[in-house]
Amino acid sequence: MEIDIDEVASRWGVSKPTAYRRVKGVARIQKGNRAYFREEDVANIQKQEQKPDFHELGVSATPRWGSSITEEKLRELRGREGRVLLHEMATNDPVIAATFFAIENLIRGVSWRVKPVSENLDDIEAAGFLETCFSDMSFSWSDTLQFVLGMLEQGFTVLEICVKRRLGPDPKSYTPDPSSSQYDDGRIGWRKWAPRPVDSLTAGKEWEFDEHGGIKGINQTATSDMVSKFIPIEKLLLFRTTVAPSNSPEGRPIHRAAFVPWHYSNSLQEIEGIGIERDLAGLPVVYLGRGTRLHGSDNAMDQAKQIVVNLRNDEQAGVVFPYPKLGTGAEGEGVLLELLASGGRRQHNTSDIIARYNKQKAISMLAMFIMLGMEQVGSFALSKSQSDLFSIAVSGWLKSISDVINRFAIPRLFSYNVFPGIKRLPQWVPSDVGLPNLEDLATYVNQLVLARVITPDAELERHLRHVAHLPAPQPVVPGAAP
Repeated sequence: MEIDIDEVASRWGVSKPTAYRRVKGVARIQKGNRAYFREEDVANIQKQEQKPDFHELGVSATPRWGSSITEEKLRELRGREGRVLLHEMATNDPVIAATFFAIENLIRGVSWRVKPVSENLDDIEAAGFLETCFSDMSFSWSDTLQFVLGMLEQGFTVLEICVKRRLGPDPKSYTPDPSSSQYDDGRIGWRKWAPRPVDSLTAGKEWEFDEHGGIKGINQTATSDMVSKFIPIEKLLLFRTTVAPSNSPEGRPIHRAAFVPWHYSNSLQEIEGIGIERDLAGLPVVYLGRGTRLHGSDNAMDQAKQIVVNLRNDEQAGVVFPYPKLGTGAEGEGVLLELLASGGRRQHNTSDIIARYNKQKAISMLAMFIMLGMEQVGSFALSKSQSDLFSIAVSGWLKSISDVINRFAIPRLFSYNVFPGIKRLPQWVPSDVGLPNLEDLATYVNQLVLARVITPDAELERHLRHVAHLPAPQPVVPGAAP
């Protein structure tokens, strides 16, 4: 098929030189003074000219009212009041608090390391620089991780990335925003990842969104000056427990599913406490006879109601009546106070009901192992399988944390610094949760090496040392004695 350049330029809406450049690489068949192109080559050219649509048409459709997220269906858990209630659940409920304690200590017990892209000297240098940045922040990595773990309680946490120029421990005063550093290489490093507490977000204007529902940043109101400040997302690290189903910036608290059993068990404990008190002291009953004032100001009826409501058996217990005891004077005159004894065993055992709700709270957070042994049932195998399931969940949150750091924090840091020899960036990776069976691991690795499935190298050695919490290998100095 003969292709005319004028026709190509007109059909594709480009200039003649552009049309010529696009077709000149296609195989042509020469016939006399005219060039012809194969039909399939023409079809390929036309297919390549189908331009993709780079416009985003839909929106994330995160439920919100203005700048506030309304994805939560329960009104009690929305807004600032909901955050206070979530904090109360995580701190005052023994089962939920124990689960948070286990998760936080498991995660804080994990060791982290910088994984270089390769053994190339440039990649090793970049990895070394990244490792120094994590150790040169004003908050230690352990403290920073505690800030990050706030996402478990509230569903999300926000940290602001603050940077500095590394000019040694005593930078000159004329340096813009001087901050001390352990290093004086002049590079840009992290000063800190500063927490921006969720309860400091401007009420009703917490988030700023673009036209497609993407997050542009947050608004924060400090209690010191009560002035709302906008912080763009480029300055922030947003850690969330989940982004489903509509990319909500507020995620979902891990104990959200425990709210219903928490609510009922909390109410039942209050009822149980009142019931126990009444059972121990008895139910107060006051009989008012003739001669007592039932109406008007400061009448005996109102005083009797206060007595039966507030009567407690403590060090100040006592009741004084300005009337004779009913039955000791004239017929039907006076006042009588009695304590009715408990009617015996109740129809419902509140302890069993509360224990059932406690189990539901533990199940909702995959922390069933907390309940093992309390009822003198359960085997070692069962406890191990439940603990393994819990560890898998914790490993998922660790991966979520490392993903945010590797996708946003590290690329922004390296955009301020020049490492011309690298093509990819080093990664900040956690070890496995808990300590594996090292004997089984050693046997497994040996079998793979003997079968020539894997070849031992420096990265494998680093990983095994990392898993076993062994010290890193020391660099070999040429000429030094072994």
